[in-house]
Amino acid sequence: MYPSKNKNLLIHEDKKLRFTQFVVDHMDTAAFWADNTGNLVYVNEAAARQLGYSTAEMSEMTVMDIDTGMNADKWITCWQELTKTGSLSFETQHKMRSAELRNVEVQVTYVVFDGEEYACAFSRDITQEKQFTQAIRDAEERFAVAFRNSPDIVIFTTIPEGKIMEINDRITTLAGYTREEVLGKTTVELDFWWNHHDRENYIRNLILYGKVLSMEADFRCKSGEPMTGLISGEIFEQHDKKYLLSLVHDITERKKIENRISASEKKYRMLTETMKDVVWSIDLVTTKFNYISPSVKQLRGYTPEEFMELPFQKAVNPTNNEILIAAIKEKFEKFQRGEISSTNYFIEEHEEIHKDGSSIWTEIVAHFRLNEQTGHTELHGVTRDISERKSAEDALKASEARMRELNATKDKFFSIIAHDLKNPFNSIIGFSEMLRDDASSMDIKEIINYASYIHISATQTMQLLENLLGWARMQQDRIPVVPKNLLIYELTNDVYNLLKQSADQKDLTFSNLIPQHLIIQTDEEMLKTILRNLLSNAVKFTKSGGKIEISSQSTDNETIIIIKDTGIGIPDTQVEQLFTIDKGFSTRGTRNEKGTGLGLILCKEFVEKLGGKIWAESIPDNGSIFFFTIPNHQFNKT
Repeated sequence: MYPSKNKNLLIHEDKKLRFTQFVVDHMDTAAFWADNTGNLVYVNEAAARQLGYSTAEMSEMTVMDIDTGMNADKWITCWQELTKTGSLSFETQHKMRSAELRNVEVQVTYVVFDGEEYACAFSRDITQEKQFTQAIRDAEERFAVAFRNSPDIVIFTTIPEGKIMEINDRITTLAGYTREEVLGKTTVELDFWWNHHDRENYIRNLILYGKVLSMEADFRCKSGEPMTGLISGEIFEQHDKKYLLSLVHDITERKKIENRISASEKKYRMLTETMKDVVWSIDLVTTKFNYISPSVKQLRGYTPEEFMELPFQKAVNPTNNEILIAAIKEKFEKFQRGEISSTNYFIEEHEEIHKDGSSIWTEIVAHFRLNEQTGHTELHGVTRDISERKSAEDALKASEARMRELNATKDKFFSIIAHDLKNPFNSIIGFSEMLRDDASSMDIKEIINYASYIHISATQTMQLLENLLGWARMQQDRIPVVPKNLLIYELTNDVYNLLKQSADQKDLTFSNLIPQHLIIQTDEEMLKTILRNLLSNAVKFTKSGGKIEISSQSTDNETIIIIKDTGIGIPDTQVEQLFTIDKGFSTRGTRNEKGTGLGLILCKEFVEKLGGKIWAESIPDNGSIFFFTIPNHQFNKT
């Protein structure tokens, strides 16, 4: 009977032991058994999983292999302590298979089993707890540092009492109080609010919204001086009690600067609104105007609102803005390279267009400036109306040009009188004296020859006198235009016949290609003078055996007369000087015929008097072509 009972008891105990072993093997807490030398004799699945090993691998390891704070000597000490006290509790670090260290909390119990001594340990991973704890400590330290070193006054007050329970040292720097003077008191007792309405608004918004952000208010320092600040606050709970955290940011100096700027802007606005010059600012990135003064209405006819909506190109000048924009671009690139600064002003003159379509000459004084808020470069400037000044300058330039022309005319006139008129008369006098003194001893051929020289000199002198008189009358504006219908073909032949003797001496071929029926209404004497001078030059500068050709081209508006020769030609650099009296070009003909250059100048003035224009094309040694136009319209005879 008794053996059977004992056997059942043993079976029951064995079953309970196996059940306990199963629980230990599969529980989430890491379990370690070590003998008195530190060898691991058992680890459960949780322990192996926590450290990244298998249970079989860990059964070959020691406590010193996984505990970073344990060595052989320390194990002996710990074992002695364990056997003495029966249990130990401590924090350490376990090294995982990956070499990562994990913070653990270890509970160790001294166990004797089957006559053998063991250390039975259970460990709990507290790595995250340690991290959370450290994070809390770091946050508290950061808060403490921020609290102590904040540039703002930081105040903790109790609710509803309103007593100051903590405050940083900025209260001393900004308001003149020591911490000891304000702790335990209310802001009312300190008379800290300059305006009690501000305090009421602050409390009202806190009650309504639970917090306030950057409310501007005035406060009273210990000295009684005002301090302007931005106060922010938020209500929070701690240990079931409400508190108020307030921050006061001092803006006293900023407000003083803002007030000065506001006063300056007011004066500036009054100045810009009353001055005639237009003050403006434009963002060069967006090409939009930031500001334009009201005087733009007087200068350009637009209201400031209308003008600021205009595209930049149209605001400058819708049809002629390339030069100004190029100048601004060039200076902007220099500004970007640092070659000029915001203190360097530049001046440009520019023609702008009024809203009514009229043009205005303006002077722009401007400089570049970097807007630190937007990061954009701006162009600031003043535009003033210089139309009257420009007109005066143009009149002065015209007067100076006219004076230069008059001086050149005078010099040319005296030169002709002094030389060009004197020389032909010398020839006439010389040959006539020879005829007078020696005619009786000369044969008829010599007499005809001398007479021919006298005739040519007299003819040239007569032509020169006619040009000189015509030119003088033109300078006095005493030649009226008397238009009549003229057959150009016949008129050209008549003029050429006057030069035929000189042309025949050179054996020149003349071709009149003008249509015989072509009729032009113009002044006959002026046209004859023009043709005579141009054909005379063609004869003079064409070599023997050469050709002279005259033709025409007609359009609806004008008739172009073209005189072409195969003469010696004119260099390009001197073609432009042919028709200006101050740079008049003159050279000798192919037979040393002398010229004055006056004939072409007279041609230009007569052609322009008739409403046309004159020009020339020439290639040295290949001849010249002269063109002039006669308008196809009725003339004003006055």
